Amino acid sequence: MNNKIILLFLTIVLTSCSSTDSEWKSLIADNSLEGWHIFQDDGSKKGWIVEDRTLIFNGVSDMESGEGDASLLSDKVYGNFEIKFDWKIIPGGNSGFMWGVREDEKYNYPYQTGPEIQILDPAIYDDPNIALGGEIEVNNAIEDLITHKHFVGALYDLSAPEKTNVARPSEQWNSYHIKIDYKANRGEVILNDVLINSFPLEGPEWDAMVLNSKFSRPEDAEYLGDARWFDYGKFSKGHICFQDHPGMVSFRNIKIRELDNYIAADKSLPNILFIPVDDLRPDIGAYGDEFILTPNMDRLARQGVTFDRAYCQQAVCNPSRASLLTGLRPDSIQVWDLRTDFRDNVPDVVTLPQFFKQHGYTTIGLGKAFHNNDPDTISWSITPENINGFPFDPDAVYVNEEILAIQQEKIEQLKANGKSRIDQLGHWYVKANATENADVDDDAYYDGAQTTRAIEILQELKSESKPFFLSVGYYRPHLPFNAPKKYWDLYNRSEIPLAENQYIPEGSPAYLVHGEAELRGYSDCHNLPLPGEAAWDEDRQREIKHGYYASVSYTDAQIGRLLDELERLGLAENTLVILWGDHGWKLGEHNGWCKQTNYEIDTRVPLIISGARVSAKGRHTKALTEFVDIYPTLCALANFAVPEHLQGTSLVPLLENPDLEWKTAAYSQFLLGRFGRTKTVEGEQMGYAIRTDRYRYVEWYSWIKEEKIAGDLLCNELFDHQIDPQENKNIATDPAHREIVEALSQQLKKGWRYSKPQIRISTENE
Repeated sequence: MNNKIILLFLTIVLTSCSSTDSEWKSLIADNSLEGWHIFQDDGSKKGWIVEDRTLIFNGVSDMESGEGDASLLSDKVYGNFEIKFDWKIIPGGNSGFMWGVREDEKYNYPYQTGPEIQILDPAIYDDPNIALGGEIEVNNAIEDLITHKHFVGALYDLSAPEKTNVARPSEQWNSYHIKIDYKANRGEVILNDVLINSFPLEGPEWDAMVLNSKFSRPEDAEYLGDARWFDYGKFSKGHICFQDHPGMVSFRNIKIRELDNYIAADKSLPNILFIPVDDLRPDIGAYGDEFILTPNMDRLARQGVTFDRAYCQQAVCNPSRASLLTGLRPDSIQVWDLRTDFRDNVPDVVTLPQFFKQHGYTTIGLGKAFHNNDPDTISWSITPENINGFPFDPDAVYVNEEILAIQQEKIEQLKANGKSRIDQLGHWYVKANATENADVDDDAYYDGAQTTRAIEILQELKSESKPFFLSVGYYRPHLPFNAPKKYWDLYNRSEIPLAENQYIPEGSPAYLVHGEAELRGYSDCHNLPLPGEAAWDEDRQREIKHGYYASVSYTDAQIGRLLDELERLGLAENTLVILWGDHGWKLGEHNGWCKQTNYEIDTRVPLIISGARVSAKGRHTKALTEFVDIYPTLCALANFAVPEHLQGTSLVPLLENPDLEWKTAAYSQFLLGRFGRTKTVEGEQMGYAIRTDRYRYVEWYSWIKEEKIAGDLLCNELFDHQIDPQENKNIATDPAHREIVEALSQQLKKGWRYSKPQIRISTENE
């Protein structure tokens, strides 16, 4: 028989390795109820039967009095576990699943000593909270559920409109996947493959829910209004229970997996060292820059994969970081500026560190992960700590006497004008000069001091049984470029190369080169020219670039200290290290400075994924990749299911084969006119950019701020990277490129979903 080649085109599916069947144990076997009992029962099982491995309750109970109760309890006590089962209920019926159950002789109610997930006919009540078919309840009496809202679900907003139709009608099978993990202090309820709730099992969040519950009946206060109430979610071990309640209910495919044993056996869960670096553009030795000295970032690259064409979703700190850490694009979270807290728009979104926290990791954040003033404390197992002696936002820290005098003079001016810039730690936040060269130790500045603290934390984490997600976010090379003298001494200023293209792109409006207002705000840079004016004095340019390079090398040295400690502690072999800079940065290119444009110089970013589970060590990839890809990548590398709502693509295949064909485009955007230099911009404008293998194409629209939508198309830009890699000439209006403009415009409007990667797999059949 002739060989024939079958070509199969598969869209990458964002799922991780699933658990094996051997990890799961069936709880109903051989059509018997062996291993189950009913509290204070005579052995009759009171209405529970098994047919074809389906557990059925067809009896009657009186939940008002508790007499005749036939809730079915496991003989075995379970701690941390996952359970899966299907359920079906007759019209008007209700049941429930409980965990951590203790058989309480005093009250004769076994299910009064553990939290419950309600199982209800979705049509039974008008209340959408109940119609979900899946509530978390503490006091299980159904009349109280209706009249007094005694259930945790209401406090956790399970009744979000998009989730009210999850449960299927009565007499149809539904599926539950429930995870109760006291190590991670998190429970999860998945109904019909939809995550409908994630909740704490103990601690301040749990106690707050309890305190927010209200009791109306004296008997509630008697047995629920004391300290026992707070213990409901703290039963780290107990029976599991299927409740009866009036009406017929059936359960099938009941399987359980004990997480204590599973986690103990899975020593391969990788630790994660997450290293965001503020304002770091790809000026790194690993990216081919032969002038800058970054031996430790280069060392990471040798141990991992370097992404040569990675792009942020918006070239300014807050939107870029919020997008990366939520796995959602700026328009989805509506974060386009420095002030918006993403939780104002998507309050229930689970961030990247929060996801790992929910999945058993200790998550700790030092320095800058989210934007400066928004540490997002619920993402971390431990509230982010401040380093003693440093302000809340420690970027503008000076030590030289002459610069401290400038800073103090500005403070006195603010006081005289009745103004205050004192942060929550009692420090003044005032910027002085744009650079500082001080003969001090590394720990005199924040990045060195936090590295010392990070090393202490690594030593503490070494002794823990849980994997960790440690984020150490560096401020340098963000302005001001303050670094110890030894890092300035690495460079001869007269040899520092200047930007070759110190002019506005030909054919583009001058105001689109944006961002330099940040640098102009420093005391010694008020004379910085606008991009459309003559270039800045070369000595000043070299001074600023010198400061940038010194700052990068200073941060590189701190990263080296972290890597050394990982190796000394024996943690390196099982630790993933992710290095990324939140956006690019102009150092005179297009006669501009800082970030905040849609050009390649600002949207292209460094990204290195290194260490454990990276096969193609020391390799580079030219694949078009995006920051929203990091979240699903780390989920997949840890063998967790990738949440379906994420808007990026797991990069795991590229960590094995960097030469794979990948996305057809990467997407970025930028909002002009809201911050920075706004006088030269007429109203707010939103620019949407697409980067393909050859082209960068941008469309600029008027922005309707009140409606948060784009208005009229104002202008467009097209750059051909094959002949113009610096993006010096906008050819969008050239008639010769009309068809390219039309094609790219259509691709831009279709959006990122139409640019996902495809893999071609060939096989041979006889």
